[in-house]
Amino acid sequence: MGTSKFAALKRVRQERDEDPVQPAGPTIPSNQKRTVPSNQSVKVTPVISAERPLFEKKPRGRPPGKRSHEAYTQITAYIRKETQQEVKLALLQRRDERDVSELIEELLTHWLKSNT
Repeated sequence: MGTSKFAALKRVRQERDEDPVQPAGPTIPSNQKRTVPSNQSVKVTPVISAERPLFEKKPRGRPPGKRSHEAYTQITAYIRKETQQEVKLALLQRRDERDVSELIEELLTHWLKSNT
C-alpha cells in the first residue's frame, strides 16, 4: 500500500507544531527605531481584540413589516387595476418613498380630519 494522499499535509502540520515560538525580545524605547537584518525573518503574530468580534452577526431574514406590527391591520378594498398601476407608477416616477398602503393611510387620515 502506498503513502496516504494526506501524508504531505500531515508532515507540514507536524513541522509547524514542532517549530518553537520565538520569545519576545527586550523592550525597545519608542524613540528608537528597530531594524531587522535582511538575512533574518520576523514572525508577526496578529493581535485579536476581545472588545469586538471579527465578524458582526447580522440578523437573519427581512426586518419585520407591517403584517407583524400590532398597530396595523390588513383590509381589502376593490379598485380598478388601472388605478392601482397608475398610482404605483406615479410614486416611482416621483421617487416617493411611500408605498401604496402608506398613501392610502395618509388619504384616509386626511379624510377623517376633514369630516369630523
